[in-house]
Amino acid sequence: MHIIAAADSFKGTLSSLEAGTIIKEAALSVYPGSSVEVLPLADGGRRDGGSGASLHSGRKGISFCKRSSGQSC
Repeated sequence: MHIIAAADSFKGTLSSLEAGTIIKEAALSVYPGSSVEVLPLADGGRRDGGSGASLHSGRKGISFCKRSSGQSC
């Protein structure tokens, strides 16, 4: 069985990656031998970069910032 653990963050308590990891551990305790993929999600409601952080951690991306105005990020 293949299980996808896709969770949003729990404000002030768990990041989406932490929540997904807990779901993964619980799923494996019930369905040992299954493959579980953790895909962090974000609904865009946070103003502190939660959506970008979820995408970055979930897909092992790289971060960079480039502004056309020459200002630092």
